[in-house]
Amino acid sequence: MLADDYWFSCCAPGTGAGWNVQAPPHVRCPQKYRNGHARSGRHQNAVTSRLLENYRGARQRRSRAKKCWPHSLVLSRILSRCNVTFGLYRYAFYHPARWLGAILVGLGFPEIAFAHVKWFANYDLLSPPRPALSVLSSHNFALFCLFVVPLMFAVTLLDRYLTRRNCFLQRHASALTDRMSDHFPTILRLGVSGFFASVFAYGCLHDWMILTPELHTHTTWVCWIQLGIAVTALLRRTALVAGAGIVLLYGYGVISYGLFHMLDYPIFLGVAAYLMIDSLYGLEKRELANAIMRIGAAVTLLWASIEKFAFPEWSFMLLTNRPGMTLGFNPEFFMVAAGFVEFCAAFLLITGMLSARVAAMVLLLFFLSAIVPFGVIDAIGHSVIIVVLTLLTLSNNRVGHRLDTRFGLPATATLHAALFFSTLLLFIGLYYSGYYLSYQFAAS
Repeated sequence: MLADDYWFSCCAPGTGAGWNVQAPPHVRCPQKYRNGHARSGRHQNAVTSRLLENYRGARQRRSRAKKCWPHSLVLSRILSRCNVTFGLYRYAFYHPARWLGAILVGLGFPEIAFAHVKWFANYDLLSPPRPALSVLSSHNFALFCLFVVPLMFAVTLLDRYLTRRNCFLQRHASALTDRMSDHFPTILRLGVSGFFASVFAYGCLHDWMILTPELHTHTTWVCWIQLGIAVTALLRRTALVAGAGIVLLYGYGVISYGLFHMLDYPIFLGVAAYLMIDSLYGLEKRELANAIMRIGAAVTLLWASIEKFAFPEWSFMLLTNRPGMTLGFNPEFFMVAAGFVEFCAAFLLITGMLSARVAAMVLLLFFLSAIVPFGVIDAIGHSVIIVVLTLLTLSNNRVGHRLDTRFGLPATATLHAALFFSTLLLFIGLYYSGYYLSYQFAAS
């Protein structure tokens, strides 16, 4: 039994025992031991009352955790014995050289996995994808399913445990969010303005595009709308116009390239919704705007990951020119692995708490690393999602709270593992259904 447990077990509140007799010295006279002299009796009683209230609250939280999930006490003992949280804290924050090593390891992941293949390779949507049953029954896909589903269970279990325990990382991440949240709209507006200014300049110098590099256009008014968005996004009052302009360009892309093609970029609709909601309601609807932008970014990445399963041949063209990017793996295995990494990270953006921040940080690192080999086009095309992922790294995930159960951590983790597999099958079904409705049946 710890010393404080002994003192307070002898004088538990409500037992009638005088706490001044049994309480440890630093609780009996906290100001005396802190400042070297005693304060007034009223001040001393107030300080001591706060200490007792904090201690009672800690005991109640431990009691509730033990009732809800008995293994939580065992896990708490293991983590405290191994000093896991403190070790991670010292490893990450007190050793910049190790931070550099972690970044270099992240940069070792092949950049082609997060470069948008349609911008750098010849693609043909009229050629059908691999059959869905062939994808689902492949050895590599089944192998990753058997590995990833239990992994998502373990990640959710640890994520919710650390969040409910309000660990060091959770406390400091929330404190950072509180300090930065008021600046989120300004950061996003500046990012959107910079993106459309770059698109306008690139179109004037090279080739006009609608929203992304493969969406070519020769319509002059599109270029001027992009410049108008770049200007109106700078101020909150005019950001409503910028959001409407983004929706207009997205609709023009649907008319020009079809809905299936534009489903690669629902993040633009999420950003447009954020700008318009923030311009109209400000802080009142900030959480709704954050949720819409988060879902838009996650759906974009979920959809892009299915493309790696359905059309891996598009990436094979790039891998042929850059054979070192596979790190010696078979290209078939590599594309399935890249698809699952992207799908898992995107799924955690919606369902995770602390893991949502980690997933956003990992995705951000991958997108930034892809700029080095693929250059200006990749930097311009991915600038919006880079800004969004930066904000998601710094923000709390209110959407994930709604996906918890009242039956304890194992039940929540089981639900999330089942939800992951269901979401994977759902997006595969939607992708193939959308493709055949848009191209095969329309052509016949």
